[in-house]
Amino acid sequence: MAVVAEPTRRGRRSGPQARREARIGLLFVLPCFLLFLAFRFGPGIAGVLMSFTDYTLTGGGSFIGLDNFTRLWDDPLFWQALKVTVLYTVLAVPGTLIASVSLALITRRAFRGAKFFRSVFFLPVVTSLVLAATVFVWIFSTGGPWSTLMSWFGMSEGSWLSDDVLVLPALAIVGVWSRFGYGML
Repeated sequence: MAVVAEPTRRGRRSGPQARREARIGLLFVLPCFLLFLAFRFGPGIAGVLMSFTDYTLTGGGSFIGLDNFTRLWDDPLFWQALKVTVLYTVLAVPGTLIASVSLALITRRAFRGAKFFRSVFFLPVVTSLVLAATVFVWIFSTGGPWSTLMSWFGMSEGSWLSDDVLVLPALAIVGVWSRFGYGML
């Protein structure tokens, strides 16, 4: 005679034992949750509160209401910084997305050397920022590889980093290069 085992029921358990285990699990998660609240939302709330004060680095501050926002609204430097930030975002975010998805699609299939290429494409993420900055300053300098390449297409051979119009695209290229590896993986 064969003994047939009854299938075990998987799913949620109920009862006092399950509630006790859930409480213990929440106790283990609680310190992390409290630290998350303290270090994520605490500084954000403090920043919002400080925006309504005349705060000094030596401590203390007096409530001034919306005066900081009025000064910000009238400051031309703020509007210039906002314009540059929006333009950089318009260049860097789609560039990073396109590069990440394209390289992910290229390396998703198993082919000879796929792991090598994934590693090479992820390398900019783990490269030292100081080293990357030094290399890109040379690349975009007058007589550097990038300006020489662009001169073949009729652009001036000057440094992209000293040109008011070309410095933002150069920084966006560096930003895309340094971030596309995360998105690719």
